[in-house]
Amino acid sequence: MATPYTSHFPKAILFLLLLLLATATRLIAQQPGNTISGKIVDAKGSALPGVTVQVKGTTTGTSTGPDGTFTLQAPPTATELVVSSIGYTPQTVAIGSRRQFSVTLQEDVKSLDDVVVVGYGTQKKSQTTGAISSVTSREISELPIADPRRALQGRAAGVDVTQAGSRPGQGVTVRIRGRRSINASNEPLYVVDGIPLAAGIDDINPNDIASMEVLKDASATAIYGSRGANGVVLVTTRRGTAGKTVVSYDAYGGFSQALGRVDIMNGAEFAEMKRESRRAVGNYDDSNPAAADQRLFSAVELEGIEQGRSIDYPSMLLRTAGIQSHQVGVRGGSEKTQFAVSGNFFKENGILKTTDFTRFTFRINLDHQINDHFQVGTSTLGVYSLNNGNDSPVYGGGRFSPFGGALNENPLGKPYDENGNLIFLPTPTACAPTPRPR
Repeated sequence: MATPYTSHFPKAILFLLLLLLATATRLIAQQPGNTISGKIVDAKGSALPGVTVQVKGTTTGTSTGPDGTFTLQAPPTATELVVSSIGYTPQTVAIGSRRQFSVTLQEDVKSLDDVVVVGYGTQKKSQTTGAISSVTSREISELPIADPRRALQGRAAGVDVTQAGSRPGQGVTVRIRGRRSINASNEPLYVVDGIPLAAGIDDINPNDIASMEVLKDASATAIYGSRGANGVVLVTTRRGTAGKTVVSYDAYGGFSQALGRVDIMNGAEFAEMKRESRRAVGNYDDSNPAAADQRLFSAVELEGIEQGRSIDYPSMLLRTAGIQSHQVGVRGGSEKTQFAVSGNFFKENGILKTTDFTRFTFRINLDHQINDHFQVGTSTLGVYSLNNGNDSPVYGGGRFSPFGGALNENPLGKPYDENGNLIFLPTPTACAPTPRPR
Protein backbone atom coordinates (compact mmCIF):
# COMPACT_ATOMS: atom_id res chain seq x y z
CA MET A 1 0.00 0.00 0.00
CA ALA A 2 1.49 3.32 -1.11
CA THR A 3 1.98 6.10 1.34
CA PRO A 4 0.47 9.62 0.69
CA TYR A 5 3.98 10.89 -0.04
CA THR A 6 4.70 8.39 -2.76
CA SER A 7 1.25 8.79 -4.32
CA HIS A 8 1.73 12.54 -4.80
CA PHE A 9 5.39 12.32 -5.90
CA PRO A 10 4.73 12.01 -9.71
CA LYS A 11 2.30 14.92 -9.59
CA ALA A 12 4.91 17.12 -7.84
CA ILE A 13 7.53 16.21 -10.44
CA LEU A 14 5.08 17.03 -13.25
CA PHE A 15 4.19 20.39 -11.69
CA LEU A 16 7.88 21.25 -11.27
CA LEU A 17 8.61 20.39 -14.93
CA LEU A 18 5.71 22.54 -16.11
CA LEU A 19 6.93 25.45 -13.98
CA LEU A 20 10.47 25.19 -15.39
CA LEU A 21 9.13 25.00 -18.94
CA ALA A 22 6.98 28.12 -18.45
CA THR A 23 9.93 30.01 -16.94
CA ALA A 24 12.24 29.04 -19.81
CA THR A 25 9.63 30.06 -22.36
CA ARG A 26 9.23 33.43 -20.66
CA LEU A 27 12.99 33.96 -20.58
CA ILE A 28 13.29 33.13 -24.27
CA ALA A 29 10.44 35.50 -25.12
CA GLN A 30 12.04 38.27 -23.07
CA GLN A 31 15.55 37.72 -24.43
CA PRO A 32 16.69 41.02 -25.92
CA GLY A 33 17.74 41.33 -29.52
CA ASN A 34 21.24 41.89 -30.78
CA THR A 35 22.44 45.42 -31.55
CA ILE A 36 24.12 45.34 -34.96
CA SER A 37 25.94 48.28 -36.50
CA GLY A 38 28.27 48.93 -39.39
CA LYS A 39 29.12 51.02 -42.41
CA ILE A 40 28.28 50.65 -46.11
CA VAL A 41 30.70 51.97 -48.76
CA ASP A 42 31.11 51.69 -52.52
CA ALA A 43 34.02 50.23 -54.47
CA LYS A 44 35.95 53.53 -54.07
CA GLY A 45 35.51 53.55 -50.29
CA SER A 46 32.99 56.41 -50.27
CA ALA A 47 30.13 56.21 -47.77
CA LEU A 48 26.72 55.31 -49.24
CA PRO A 49 23.70 57.03 -47.63
CA GLY A 50 20.15 55.69 -47.94
CA VAL A 51 21.19 52.00 -48.27
CA THR A 52 18.58 49.52 -46.96
CA VAL A 53 19.82 47.03 -44.35
CA GLN A 54 17.22 44.38 -43.48
CA VAL A 55 17.20 41.20 -41.43
CA LYS A 56 16.50 38.40 -43.92
CA GLY A 57 13.06 36.87 -43.60
CA THR A 58 11.72 39.68 -41.38
CA THR A 59 10.46 43.24 -41.71
CA THR A 60 13.11 44.55 -39.33
CA GLY A 61 15.49 46.93 -41.05
CA THR A 62 16.88 50.42 -41.34
CA SER A 63 18.75 52.67 -43.77
CA THR A 64 22.20 54.21 -43.60
CA GLY A 65 22.73 57.83 -42.66
CA PRO A 66 24.70 60.51 -44.55
CA ASP A 67 27.98 58.96 -43.35
CA GLY A 68 26.97 55.44 -44.51
CA THR A 69 26.57 54.03 -40.98
CA PHE A 70 23.61 52.07 -39.62
CA THR A 71 22.40 50.57 -36.35
CA LEU A 72 19.52 48.13 -35.86
CA GLN A 73 18.12 45.77 -33.23
CA ALA A 74 18.06 42.27 -34.73
CA PRO A 75 16.03 39.38 -33.27
CA PRO A 76 18.03 36.67 -31.47
CA THR A 77 17.11 34.21 -34.23
CA ALA A 78 18.48 36.44 -37.02
CA THR A 79 21.10 34.73 -39.18
CA GLU A 80 21.59 36.98 -42.24
CA LEU A 81 21.43 40.62 -43.32
CA VAL A 82 20.34 41.78 -46.77
CA VAL A 83 22.05 44.98 -47.94
CA SER A 84 20.55 46.64 -51.02
CA SER A 85 20.47 49.97 -52.84
CA ILE A 86 19.32 51.15 -56.26
CA GLY A 87 22.13 50.87 -58.77
CA TYR A 88 24.13 48.37 -56.67
CA THR A 89 24.17 44.58 -56.47
CA PRO A 90 22.41 43.37 -53.28
CA GLN A 91 24.50 41.42 -50.78
CA THR A 92 23.57 38.85 -48.16
CA VAL A 93 25.83 38.89 -45.10
CA ALA A 94 25.92 36.16 -42.45
CA ILE A 95 25.54 37.46 -38.91
CA GLY A 96 26.90 34.67 -36.73
CA SER A 97 28.57 36.11 -33.64
CA ARG A 98 29.54 39.37 -35.35
CA ARG A 99 28.04 42.65 -34.20
CA GLN A 100 30.06 45.08 -36.35
CA PHE A 101 29.99 44.98 -40.16
CA SER A 102 31.73 46.74 -43.03
CA VAL A 103 30.11 46.03 -46.40
CA THR A 104 31.27 47.14 -49.85
CA LEU A 105 28.58 47.30 -52.54
CA GLN A 106 29.43 46.87 -56.20
CA GLU A 107 27.69 48.81 -58.96
CA ASP A 108 24.99 46.83 -60.76
CA VAL A 109 26.05 46.61 -64.39
CA LYS A 110 22.64 45.18 -65.23
CA SER A 111 20.77 48.24 -63.97
CA LEU A 112 19.63 49.01 -67.52
CA ASP A 113 17.16 46.16 -67.13
CA ASP A 114 15.44 47.96 -64.24
CA VAL A 115 11.79 48.81 -64.72
CA VAL A 116 10.93 52.51 -64.89
CA VAL A 117 7.41 53.94 -64.57
CA VAL A 118 6.68 56.20 -67.56
CA GLY A 119 3.27 57.77 -67.31
CA TYR A 120 0.74 55.10 -68.18
CA GLY A 121 2.80 51.91 -68.13
CA THR A 122 6.34 50.65 -67.55
CA GLN A 123 9.40 49.91 -69.63
CA LYS A 124 13.03 48.89 -69.21
CA LYS A 125 15.45 51.59 -68.17
CA SER A 126 17.58 50.92 -71.28
CA GLN A 127 14.55 51.70 -73.43
CA THR A 128 13.50 54.86 -71.60
CA THR A 129 13.59 57.88 -73.91
CA GLY A 130 12.33 60.41 -71.36
CA ALA A 131 14.72 63.03 -69.97
CA ILE A 132 15.05 62.54 -66.20
CA SER A 133 17.66 64.06 -63.87
CA SER A 134 18.10 63.30 -60.18
CA VAL A 135 19.77 65.08 -57.26
CA THR A 136 20.38 63.07 -54.09
CA SER A 137 20.28 64.17 -50.47
CA ARG A 138 24.06 63.82 -50.29
CA GLU A 139 24.52 66.38 -53.07
CA ILE A 140 22.02 68.73 -51.42
CA SER A 141 23.71 68.49 -48.00
CA GLU A 142 27.03 69.58 -49.53
CA LEU A 143 25.65 73.06 -50.31
CA PRO A 144 25.06 75.89 -47.79
CA ILE A 145 21.77 77.00 -49.36
CA ALA A 146 18.47 78.35 -48.11
CA ASP A 147 16.42 77.57 -51.24
CA PRO A 148 16.38 73.88 -52.27
CA ARG A 149 16.01 74.89 -55.93
CA ARG A 150 19.62 76.06 -55.90
CA ALA A 151 20.64 72.41 -55.53
CA LEU A 152 19.61 71.92 -59.17
CA GLN A 153 22.14 74.49 -60.39
CA GLY A 154 24.89 72.74 -62.31
CA ARG A 155 23.61 69.29 -61.34
CA ALA A 156 20.69 68.71 -63.70
CA ALA A 157 21.28 68.87 -67.45
CA GLY A 158 18.84 71.06 -69.34
CA VAL A 159 17.84 72.99 -66.20
CA ASP A 160 18.75 76.70 -65.97
CA VAL A 161 18.86 78.12 -62.45
CA THR A 162 19.53 81.86 -62.15
CA GLN A 163 19.68 84.15 -59.14
CA ALA A 164 16.61 86.37 -58.92
CA GLY A 165 18.30 89.04 -56.78
CA SER A 166 21.19 89.80 -54.46
CA ARG A 167 19.36 90.02 -51.15
CA PRO A 168 19.83 87.21 -48.59
CA GLY A 169 17.16 84.54 -48.85
CA GLN A 170 15.97 85.75 -52.24
CA GLY A 171 14.76 82.95 -54.48
CA VAL A 172 15.95 81.72 -57.83
CA THR A 173 14.39 81.32 -61.25
CA VAL A 174 14.17 77.80 -62.68
CA ARG A 175 13.72 77.19 -66.39
CA ILE A 176 13.60 73.67 -67.80
CA ARG A 177 14.78 73.65 -71.41
CA GLY A 178 14.30 77.36 -71.93
CA ARG A 179 11.27 79.61 -72.03
CA ARG A 180 8.09 78.11 -73.47
CA SER A 181 5.76 81.08 -73.27
CA ILE A 182 5.95 84.86 -73.69
CA ASN A 183 3.03 85.89 -71.49
CA ALA A 184 2.24 82.81 -69.38
CA SER A 185 4.29 81.44 -66.50
CA ASN A 186 7.43 79.46 -67.28
CA GLU A 187 7.83 78.01 -63.80
CA PRO A 188 7.89 74.19 -63.55
CA LEU A 189 5.40 72.23 -61.49
CA TYR A 190 6.66 71.25 -58.04
CA VAL A 191 5.34 68.03 -56.52
CA VAL A 192 6.28 67.42 -52.87
CA ASP A 193 5.63 63.90 -51.58
CA GLY A 194 3.06 63.38 -54.32
CA ILE A 195 1.21 66.67 -53.70
CA PRO A 196 1.40 69.33 -56.47
CA LEU A 197 2.10 72.84 -55.17
CA ALA A 198 0.72 76.03 -56.67
CA ALA A 199 3.80 78.00 -55.57
CA GLY A 200 7.50 77.20 -55.32
CA ILE A 201 9.39 75.31 -52.65
CA ASP A 202 11.20 78.25 -51.05
CA ASP A 203 9.96 77.41 -47.54
CA ILE A 204 11.17 73.80 -47.54
CA ASN A 205 14.34 73.17 -45.59
CA PRO A 206 16.94 71.58 -47.94
CA ASN A 207 18.11 69.26 -45.13
CA ASP A 208 14.64 67.65 -45.07
CA ILE A 209 14.83 66.57 -48.73
CA ALA A 210 15.77 62.97 -49.56
CA SER A 211 15.87 63.41 -53.34
CA MET A 212 14.81 65.67 -56.23
CA GLU A 213 13.93 64.37 -59.69
CA VAL A 214 13.36 66.58 -62.72
CA LEU A 215 11.09 65.43 -65.55
CA LYS A 216 12.16 67.54 -68.49
CA ASP A 217 10.35 66.30 -71.59
CA ALA A 218 6.77 66.19 -72.82
CA SER A 219 6.16 62.74 -71.32
CA ALA A 220 5.65 64.50 -67.96
CA THR A 221 2.29 65.73 -69.27
CA ALA A 222 1.13 62.10 -69.44
CA ILE A 223 1.05 62.13 -65.64
CA TYR A 224 0.38 65.77 -64.70
CA GLY A 225 -1.42 67.08 -67.78
CA SER A 226 -0.95 70.65 -68.94
CA ARG A 227 0.50 71.64 -65.56
CA GLY A 228 3.63 69.70 -66.47
CA ALA A 229 4.20 71.55 -69.74
CA ASN A 230 7.09 73.54 -68.22
CA GLY A 231 8.61 70.44 -66.64
CA VAL A 232 8.08 68.78 -63.28
CA VAL A 233 10.28 68.76 -60.17
CA LEU A 234 9.53 65.82 -57.87
CA VAL A 235 10.61 66.42 -54.26
CA THR A 236 10.74 63.57 -51.75
CA THR A 237 11.25 64.46 -48.10
CA ARG A 238 12.89 62.27 -45.46
CA ARG A 239 10.62 59.81 -43.66
CA GLY A 240 11.04 57.52 -40.69
CA THR A 241 12.24 53.93 -40.87
CA ALA A 242 11.60 50.93 -38.65
CA GLY A 243 14.39 50.30 -36.18
CA LYS A 244 16.32 52.14 -33.55
CA THR A 245 15.42 55.79 -32.99
CA VAL A 246 18.17 58.01 -34.37
CA VAL A 247 18.76 61.57 -33.13
CA SER A 248 20.89 63.72 -35.42
CA TYR A 249 22.33 67.22 -35.30
CA ASP A 250 23.64 69.00 -38.37
CA ALA A 251 25.23 72.45 -38.43
CA TYR A 252 27.47 74.59 -40.58
CA GLY A 253 28.66 78.17 -40.66
CA GLY A 254 30.60 80.49 -42.93
CA PHE A 255 31.07 84.05 -44.05
CA SER A 256 30.89 86.07 -47.25
CA GLN A 257 32.59 89.20 -48.49
CA ALA A 258 32.32 91.48 -51.49
CA LEU A 259 34.12 89.89 -54.43
CA GLY A 260 35.34 93.21 -55.80
CA ARG A 261 35.07 96.95 -55.32
CA VAL A 262 34.37 99.81 -57.71
CA ASP A 263 37.41 102.05 -58.06
CA ILE A 264 36.22 105.48 -56.92
CA MET A 265 37.95 108.87 -56.56
CA ASN A 266 39.07 110.22 -53.22
CA GLY A 267 38.24 113.76 -52.07
CA ALA A 268 41.19 115.54 -53.71
CA GLU A 269 40.73 113.67 -57.02
CA PHE A 270 37.03 114.49 -57.10
CA ALA A 271 37.64 118.19 -56.40
CA GLU A 272 40.22 118.41 -59.20
CA MET A 273 37.91 116.53 -61.58
CA LYS A 274 35.20 119.07 -60.87
CA ARG A 275 37.59 122.00 -61.49
CA GLU A 276 38.79 120.44 -64.75
CA SER A 277 35.22 120.04 -65.96
CA ARG A 278 34.80 123.83 -65.66
CA ARG A 279 38.17 124.59 -67.22
CA ALA A 280 37.19 122.61 -70.29
CA VAL A 281 34.35 125.05 -70.98
CA GLY A 282 36.16 128.18 -69.75
CA ASN A 283 34.17 128.60 -66.52
CA TYR A 284 37.08 128.29 -64.06
CA ASP A 285 39.45 131.22 -63.42
CA ASP A 286 42.89 129.80 -62.55
CA SER A 287 44.18 133.31 -61.80
CA ASN A 288 41.96 133.42 -58.70
CA PRO A 289 41.33 129.77 -57.66
CA ALA A 290 39.92 130.70 -54.24
CA ALA A 291 37.14 132.76 -55.76
CA ALA A 292 36.59 130.14 -58.45
CA ASP A 293 36.23 127.43 -55.80
CA GLN A 294 33.73 129.56 -53.89
CA ARG A 295 31.57 129.69 -57.00
CA LEU A 296 32.05 126.02 -57.91
CA PHE A 297 31.72 124.11 -54.65
CA SER A 298 29.00 124.04 -52.01
CA ALA A 299 29.67 124.90 -48.37
CA VAL A 300 30.01 121.28 -47.25
CA GLU A 301 32.37 120.58 -50.16
CA LEU A 302 34.55 123.57 -49.31
CA GLU A 303 34.70 122.33 -45.72
CA GLY A 304 35.75 118.90 -46.98
CA ILE A 305 38.51 120.40 -49.17
CA GLU A 306 39.81 122.50 -46.28
CA GLN A 307 39.83 119.52 -43.86
CA GLY A 308 41.19 117.05 -46.45
CA ARG A 309 38.08 114.92 -46.04
CA SER A 310 37.65 111.83 -48.22
CA ILE A 311 34.63 109.61 -47.50
CA ASP A 312 34.39 106.12 -49.00
CA TYR A 313 30.61 105.69 -48.87
CA PRO A 314 30.43 102.16 -50.40
CA SER A 315 32.81 100.78 -47.77
CA MET A 316 30.52 102.16 -45.05
CA LEU A 317 27.71 99.94 -46.32
CA LEU A 318 29.70 96.73 -46.74
CA ARG A 319 30.58 94.19 -44.09
CA THR A 320 31.80 90.63 -43.65
CA ALA A 321 28.53 88.72 -43.45
CA GLY A 322 27.94 85.41 -41.69
CA ILE A 323 25.75 82.41 -42.50
CA GLN A 324 24.72 79.64 -40.11
CA SER A 325 22.37 76.67 -40.01
CA HIS A 326 21.41 74.36 -37.14
CA GLN A 327 19.15 71.32 -37.51
CA VAL A 328 17.97 68.68 -35.05
CA GLY A 329 16.19 65.58 -36.34
CA VAL A 330 14.64 62.47 -34.79
CA ARG A 331 13.79 59.46 -36.97
CA GLY A 332 12.68 55.95 -36.15
CA GLY A 333 9.62 53.84 -35.56
CA SER A 334 8.31 50.29 -35.50
CA GLU A 335 7.17 47.95 -38.24
CA LYS A 336 3.76 49.61 -38.32
CA THR A 337 4.52 53.23 -37.37
CA GLN A 338 7.40 55.36 -38.61
CA PHE A 339 8.14 59.00 -37.83
CA ALA A 340 10.56 61.74 -38.80
CA VAL A 341 10.64 65.03 -36.87
CA SER A 342 13.05 67.88 -37.57
CA GLY A 343 13.57 71.50 -36.62
CA ASN A 344 15.90 73.97 -38.34
CA PHE A 345 17.23 77.46 -37.70
CA PHE A 346 18.84 79.26 -40.64
CA LYS A 347 20.22 82.79 -40.76
CA GLU A 348 22.09 84.55 -43.54
CA ASN A 349 23.42 88.09 -43.24
CA GLY A 350 23.99 90.16 -46.36
CA ILE A 351 27.20 92.00 -47.17
CA LEU A 352 25.07 95.17 -47.17
CA LYS A 353 24.30 96.23 -43.63
CA THR A 354 20.71 95.74 -42.36
CA THR A 355 20.07 93.02 -44.96
CA ASP A 356 19.50 89.52 -43.55
CA PHE A 357 17.27 86.47 -43.83
CA THR A 358 16.11 84.35 -40.89
CA ARG A 359 13.98 81.20 -41.08
CA PHE A 360 12.61 78.69 -38.58
CA THR A 361 11.17 75.42 -39.93
CA PHE A 362 9.50 72.49 -38.18
CA ARG A 363 8.48 69.31 -40.02
CA ILE A 364 6.64 66.13 -38.97
CA ASN A 365 6.33 63.12 -41.29
CA LEU A 366 4.26 60.31 -39.78
CA ASP A 367 3.20 56.99 -41.38
CA HIS A 368 1.11 54.19 -39.90
CA GLN A 369 0.21 50.83 -41.48
CA ILE A 370 -3.33 49.97 -40.38
CA ASN A 371 -3.35 46.60 -42.12
CA ASP A 372 -2.13 44.98 -45.33
CA HIS A 373 -4.38 47.18 -47.44
CA PHE A 374 -4.61 50.55 -45.68
CA GLN A 375 -1.94 53.03 -44.67
CA VAL A 376 -2.35 56.55 -43.30
CA GLY A 377 0.21 59.32 -42.91
CA THR A 378 0.77 63.01 -42.59
CA SER A 379 3.35 65.52 -43.76
CA THR A 380 3.22 68.74 -41.74
CA LEU A 381 5.46 71.77 -42.27
CA GLY A 382 5.55 74.95 -40.21
CA VAL A 383 7.67 77.92 -41.33
CA TYR A 384 8.40 81.35 -39.91
CA SER A 385 10.74 83.59 -41.90
CA LEU A 386 11.88 87.20 -41.73
CA ASN A 387 13.60 88.97 -44.63
CA ASN A 388 15.14 92.40 -44.08
CA GLY A 389 16.11 93.84 -47.43
CA ASN A 390 16.86 97.16 -49.03
CA ASP A 391 13.61 98.78 -47.89
CA SER A 392 15.03 99.73 -44.48
CA PRO A 393 14.12 103.30 -43.31
CA VAL A 394 17.80 103.90 -42.53
CA TYR A 395 18.30 104.20 -46.28
CA GLY A 396 15.34 106.44 -46.84
CA GLY A 397 12.65 103.78 -47.31
CA GLY A 398 10.94 102.94 -50.57
CA ARG A 399 12.87 101.15 -53.29
CA PHE A 400 16.03 103.20 -52.93
CA SER A 401 19.19 101.24 -53.75
CA PRO A 402 21.70 101.97 -50.95
CA PHE A 403 24.78 100.85 -52.87
CA GLY A 404 23.82 102.79 -55.98
CA GLY A 405 23.20 105.85 -53.86
CA ALA A 406 26.57 105.44 -52.15
CA LEU A 407 28.32 105.37 -55.52
CA ASN A 408 26.57 108.64 -56.47
CA GLU A 409 27.78 110.47 -53.37
CA ASN A 410 30.93 112.57 -53.71
CA PRO A 411 33.72 111.94 -51.19
CA LEU A 412 33.77 115.55 -49.92
CA GLY A 413 30.47 115.09 -48.10
CA LYS A 414 29.78 114.73 -44.40
CA PRO A 415 27.89 111.48 -43.61
CA TYR A 416 27.02 112.21 -39.94
CA ASP A 417 26.07 115.33 -38.02
CA GLU A 418 27.46 116.44 -34.66
CA ASN A 419 25.04 114.10 -32.83
CA GLY A 420 26.08 111.06 -34.87
CA ASN A 421 22.87 110.95 -36.90
CA LEU A 422 23.02 109.93 -40.54
CA ILE A 423 22.70 112.79 -43.04
CA PHE A 424 20.70 111.67 -46.03
CA LEU A 425 22.09 113.08 -49.33
CA PRO A 426 24.68 115.30 -47.57
CA THR A 427 26.02 116.85 -50.78
CA PRO A 428 24.81 117.59 -54.30
CA THR A 429 24.79 114.43 -56.43
CA ALA A 430 28.32 113.56 -57.48
CA CYS A 431 27.47 113.12 -61.15
CA ALA A 432 25.48 116.36 -61.38
CA PRO A 433 27.24 119.74 -61.72
CA THR A 434 26.81 122.26 -58.91
CA PRO A 435 24.66 125.20 -60.08
CA ARG A 436 26.55 128.44 -60.50
CA PRO A 437 25.26 131.42 -58.47
CA ARG A 438 24.05 134.41 -60.47
